Amino acid sequence: MTESDSVRAAFDRARTRLGLVHFLRRTASGAELYAVGSCSDLDNAWTVVVDAAGYRCSCPAGAHARSACWHRAAVHVKRANARARQEALGRTAGLLVEPPVPTPVNRLAELRAIYA
Repeated sequence: MTESDSVRAAFDRARTRLGLVHFLRRTASGAELYAVGSCSDLDNAWTVVVDAAGYRCSCPAGAHARSACWHRAAVHVKRANARARQEALGRTAGLLVEPPVPTPVNRLAELRAIYA
């Protein structure tokens, strides 16, 4: 399995498990902390940290710096959904004239940051 296949599989798993992602808090340095429930052990959860360095997870895959971790992918999807919801609410309220259009370069950089 290639790295690209691993990342794709992580996002496929993440899509069906978004209910396990919970925002915990924002630190003084601006990092966001999320708890992501484990599918294999219902009494366990992994911590995903999102900061300027990217996405880091405390799961075994994250600890071994593997390229794919569904916990990181799930947090990424949850954050993207939240941004889209805020933009939609802003447009409905007349606060946004036109939503920002992400460029392919920024999107690629964002995805690379997840697995940095």
